[in-house]
Amino acid sequence: MALTYVWDGPEGIIGAGGWTVDATSKTKGHIRHVASDPAHLRRGIAAGLIARCIEDAGHSGITEMECWSTRTAHPFYESIGFVADKEFDVMLGGKVSFPSLRMLRPL
Repeated sequence: MALTYVWDGPEGIIGAGGWTVDATSKTKGHIRHVASDPAHLRRGIAAGLIARCIEDAGHSGITEMECWSTRTAHPFYESIGFVADKEFDVMLGGKVSFPSLRMLRPL
């Protein structure tokens, strides 16, 4: 299952994000690709999208959410209840190593 949400603003979509159920554990969910329009940062859009993901995941039997955070987004995820678990690198295009942080949040 994959769910995607959008946040509409006066000029169109200004945020998007979603979640999926883990492939091996039906009680674990993953936050996916949350983004806000740069002109609308720090207005609660990403937090609102994640809150919706968490609410719907909880209603679907999910008991823990995971996200892969950039290092700069770490304080944001921490502020909404995620806890850092481990650092790792994501390979982009098989050539570029992108430092990331696995974060978890119980529901």
